[in-house]
Amino acid sequence: MDDILDFFMDGDHFEIPNAFGGEATFYSDDGILVFADLDGDGTVDQVAHTDFEGHSRVWNKEMWDGA
Repeated sequence: MDDILDFFMDGDHFEIPNAFGGEATFYSDDGILVFADLDGDGTVDQVAHTDFEGHSRVWNKEMWDGA
């Protein structure tokens, strides 16, 4: 798992405060992180990061839960 996500990990799942409508967005000096619950089950299924130069990365649930 990439270091950029470590801040949000709690064991093997994400702790995301203030999620609204299945999505939570965080802004930082490094760019924008978007956490999404794609299937509506209350867990994060995908995380996207975009830096301010336009480079993007996407992590899917299988990448952090060992599935």
